[in-house]
Amino acid sequence: LKLTLAQVSPRLQAHLPQKKLQRHKKRRRHNMDGTKDLTSVMNLVQPIRGNGSELHRSVPAKKWCVTKADLQQFRQIVMVAVASKKITPTDRDRFSLEDTEIGPCVHTICHQLIKPLTAEVGGMSWALMLHPDGLECDLFVTHGWAEGIYEFLDKVLNSWPQDAQHAYCYMLSNPQNLDISDLIASPGESPFAKALERSSHMLVVPNHAGSIYSRVWCAYEAFLGYKQEKIIFMATPPIQQKKKRVLGILSVSAATFVIVTMTLLLVGFRVASDAPADDLLLACNIFVGASVVALLVAATVKPGLSTQICVFLAAICSAVYAAGSFYRATLGKEGDYYTYEDVVYLLLLRLQSLTGYIDSKTLSSLSSCPKAILAV
Repeated sequence: LKLTLAQVSPRLQAHLPQKKLQRHKKRRRHNMDGTKDLTSVMNLVQPIRGNGSELHRSVPAKKWCVTKADLQQFRQIVMVAVASKKITPTDRDRFSLEDTEIGPCVHTICHQLIKPLTAEVGGMSWALMLHPDGLECDLFVTHGWAEGIYEFLDKVLNSWPQDAQHAYCYMLSNPQNLDISDLIASPGESPFAKALERSSHMLVVPNHAGSIYSRVWCAYEAFLGYKQEKIIFMATPPIQQKKKRVLGILSVSAATFVIVTMTLLLVGFRVASDAPADDLLLACNIFVGASVVALLVAATVKPGLSTQICVFLAAICSAVYAAGSFYRATLGKEGDYYTYEDVVYLLLLRLQSLTGYIDSKTLSSLSSCPKAILAV
């Protein structure tokens, strides 16, 4: 039954079976709701319309790619579609609408979001809908469709290589509305094989549902990646990745602190015993100040190599300060130079004169606990 109710006369409606008429009303109402939701999603995407079949014949498969920003936008689009019930649970995928960690599986995303939206604008893939001229592939993403979309996107975004620009991802790169059976008839000449050949990295995305290598295509992709000597690595979720990185930096910093401290204690005692008391105390304060500056820089700069360097510098400066404090205590050297407490007090006094935010009582209490200020 292809006629809408507006086109069906009341007399003809009287001759339609009641159950069929109710199903037709329900289907029409569902389509109207879907169109409304699809419009809101399309406003977020701002797709470029075209002829999908011609586009995929003219643009090489190695250019059917998306950017990291595209994946970040895609996550927002999925969340909007789920909230507006454009994407709903099915018998195959009984996901929770409130879940933002796993989400609907890729099968559901493909059938309820990618296929209808790309069909609306010409039938091309999501990647060429956003980038009709294509983008050169340097990252190949291999994954299974049983995974949750949030799970997949979070792992890929968290593990995206710093030197990678464009990624090939089957669900977004291949046209889901076109017949590509002729393109995958020969696996070695398939679109994903050409994209993998062009890429430098291969990102393997595991999931909670099961091994991706239960799928023949994923196993074949692993074979090609190993054969072509690609840089193959495993995607990890954000929390585990951050925990691993932080623990690694702290472990190396602790080792650096111990090594530098022991080295100074072993080889520097004679130098410390000959040095004037004021010079020794000045050196201690300089190095603790440098460690504070290094930690502040590490807390503000973008995470990466610069952060690690700042943390290691703080560890070295702290080691020097610890060794200097040990020498001062064991040699009985206490100079008349400004102590760390005096420096903190002067800085707070200057801050009070500039801003007026610190009253005298607070200033007095803060200056009496410089270690707390250092912690803050």
